[in-house]
Amino acid sequence: MGNDFLKHNASFLRSFLLFALLFTTVRGATNKYIVQFEENGTEEDEKIFQKFYSGLAEIGVEAKPGLEIPSTIFTATSFEVTNDKDPYLALKLPNVLQMWEVGEADVPTPLVDESGEKAIKKGKAWNSFANTGVEKLHGKGITGQGVVIAILDSGIDYNHPALGGGIGPDKKIEFGYRFSERGTPKRSDKGSMDCNGHGTHVAGIIAGKDLKHDFLGVAFDAKLRSYKVTDCDSNKVTDDVLISAMNLAYKEGADIIQSSFSHPVGWSQSALAAAVSKIVAQGVFVSIAGGNDGSEGPFYGASGACGEHVMSVGSIDNDQYYTWTALVEAESEKFEIPFNHLTKDKSKFLPKMPVYAISLDPDALDTACSPLDPSVPDLARYSVLVRRGRCSIEDQLAHLAKRGAKTVLFYNNDEPYSFPQPSTSYGVRYAMTTADSGIWIIKRLGNGKPVHLTLLTKAHPLGPVPNSFNPGKMSVFSSWGPTYDFKIKPEISAPGGHIFSTYPLEKGTYATMSGTSMASPYIAGIAALYISKQKKLGNLKGPSNRAILLKNKIMASGAAIPWFDGKAVDTDVNAPVSQAGAGYVDAWKVVNYVTSISPAKIELGPTNQFRSTQTIKVTNEGDKPIHYNIVHVPDPGVCTSKPGGVAWSFPPQLAPSITAKVTFDPIGFDVAPGQTYSLDLQFEHPASGPEDCMFPTYSGRLELSGTSDNYREDLVIPYLGVAGDSSKVSVLSPQSKFYYKQPGSKERFDVEGEIFTLDGDDRPGFFMNLLLGAREYKFELVTPDWKPNDWNYRPQYGYPPYMGQVFPNRRLQPRGSRELVLEDEILIDALSRDKRCIPDGQYMLLFSALKLSGDPFKRDSWDLELSPVFGVESIDGCDEREWRRVT
Repeated sequence: MGNDFLKHNASFLRSFLLFALLFTTVRGATNKYIVQFEENGTEEDEKIFQKFYSGLAEIGVEAKPGLEIPSTIFTATSFEVTNDKDPYLALKLPNVLQMWEVGEADVPTPLVDESGEKAIKKGKAWNSFANTGVEKLHGKGITGQGVVIAILDSGIDYNHPALGGGIGPDKKIEFGYRFSERGTPKRSDKGSMDCNGHGTHVAGIIAGKDLKHDFLGVAFDAKLRSYKVTDCDSNKVTDDVLISAMNLAYKEGADIIQSSFSHPVGWSQSALAAAVSKIVAQGVFVSIAGGNDGSEGPFYGASGACGEHVMSVGSIDNDQYYTWTALVEAESEKFEIPFNHLTKDKSKFLPKMPVYAISLDPDALDTACSPLDPSVPDLARYSVLVRRGRCSIEDQLAHLAKRGAKTVLFYNNDEPYSFPQPSTSYGVRYAMTTADSGIWIIKRLGNGKPVHLTLLTKAHPLGPVPNSFNPGKMSVFSSWGPTYDFKIKPEISAPGGHIFSTYPLEKGTYATMSGTSMASPYIAGIAALYISKQKKLGNLKGPSNRAILLKNKIMASGAAIPWFDGKAVDTDVNAPVSQAGAGYVDAWKVVNYVTSISPAKIELGPTNQFRSTQTIKVTNEGDKPIHYNIVHVPDPGVCTSKPGGVAWSFPPQLAPSITAKVTFDPIGFDVAPGQTYSLDLQFEHPASGPEDCMFPTYSGRLELSGTSDNYREDLVIPYLGVAGDSSKVSVLSPQSKFYYKQPGSKERFDVEGEIFTLDGDDRPGFFMNLLLGAREYKFELVTPDWKPNDWNYRPQYGYPPYMGQVFPNRRLQPRGSRELVLEDEILIDALSRDKRCIPDGQYMLLFSALKLSGDPFKRDSWDLELSPVFGVESIDGCDEREWRRVT
């Protein structure tokens, strides 16, 4: 492919360049970096930052300063390199402890099932407390008094009556901060107003209180502080801003910090994880959403939630769906029916439309599952009533749309009531109601009565209906662990699916939303209940590791959750620890149990680092002797990928044969008041599983029951390991390949023997598909005489066989695919990382990905992919005098 190709395909080449740029953007990554200093400072001490930027200038790194983060525990600054120097030269400067790329998180976008105006008009009050013990604690007067919770989010609508109806020292929300586009914090109550809705919903879950309408948060008497880390017109927030907000909340004395912001990375060594762990070590409890990427399968934990001491939270679907009011009128009869909005744009529901039923048979199985009968009129002017059929709702909507339907009300069949989510609605507005409601309408229509239906834009909440589909089961969107250093994440699960809470007044006042963003504040609320009781007892200070002890108590409270694969529940199989952590939280146990367990989780590691011998310590903090018994309950193994290099998405394959054996003696023991018993455990590595089950995790629970007279406590210690060698397992999928593209084709062609001009898009590339995260990867240009024995972690670039790097090494990368292309210039100097053009000649591209626990200086710790030989004939040529090394 030479000059003629270039001249005649300029338009295509410009398009392909845009395509390549889009796909070389790694999710969660930015072009900014952040360094942590060995020395900590204060707001008054600017010398740390001045010395750092002076040092960068001295070594030739031109940098645009970012956010300076003074702190007594995690002092850091972010910056952007504006020349071609390697950013990681900063690690050579004195006082620089660690360095990372700055991650970028999307503003959480949980599923908004519906929003509505005012309040519950009638029906049983909604709550998510049935299985968590929160209601019992409220009955004992434990409601979060005296506890301060900092919320890092989109702000809070402080005017909401359920959130105190104002902001100030005497209000529920004490004050607010707004972070500017640069990330600089500014104390601004007005500026902390929520214009998104997410933060207000989170605040209500923690501490909402509206007795008039039977709405209560988990810790409704707690105080809140708002740290608005996003702008109204932005849907991103970076790690440096989150770290700054975390440090500020810690400095100002918050008891608990709640955040829903992270990006999928899977590594526990990210900047955000490191900073938050420092805060927890000072005694502040931090709860972070585990992520809404359950569809991606195992090893997809969120960055901040992967921190060592941070509480990572998974989501459970609530036992109830919240429903809203629709008014049905049949002549003189009026009837309010429950419905759930499914269409994203609720404002398009029209008032008072005549109802047309596609079938008057309440037992019809296939209504609108095929093209409608020609006798059916134009449906544009009707609210069309349709029974949920045996086919998909998407198929039903397609057939209804062809007959002009604009508004459709489905009523449920004999299946469990649920929220179908078709990939397209064909422009139709639609909602779901119960079977009884649909039958009520059908009977009136069958008797010849005209029926009108009003789906209100700002509907009044009517009340809950039972979730008979997957109540109390893991939400399919909840992200899976473990981390790439084999830590258990998430660690606990709480109600997060179909959660009713406060919403900005201008957006409807209340809303039902779903996400781990709803589960994480639930855990923050439970932490507030515990701290509130401890403060009442005079345990205000507590040990410096009090947040870690609280985290241990929360994990120990977990109950096993039956496995739900998105379609059916299997009560004989538990949701694996990599999905549910310790299980379903129980606030009553957290606050009242007198047993403490350490460690709260057992991480056995991969096969090559298998830690077979473990010890748990059981402490009786009560005033009576307790007899304990311990039982082992294994979970099925979970496959990470399939043969051929395909990662398992949800639901991943379960492997019942991949389980560990545990022995311990005794199985029962007594612990006197104030004493601790140490129990040794011996784990046996599981046998090999099915051949198509790659790098599986295995897990289970040690269930501990303690009895004293008529008193009983039931606790759990989850464990997890990996049946695979993390130093040998390939992280690079065999689907990865070198390629180039031709005009008008999406196909990737072999680069062997091709000649590239490196102008526009006339260049070779590499489709990289990481099955697992890479601790590091690099992309290099080598000469055709390169051999595997020439491999070197730090070669001398500029001399054959190593010509240079396409870009600096990337570190702590999540799994997923990217497209990488050869640039016009390459980095050749190991010290200065100066760029050089590429002389005409024959070359190969070398891609190297470091395995999970590989040694970067050993060749067999890397997955290597070497391209076929190709040629470079640049249009402008390359002056080889530029290759004189800079010394």
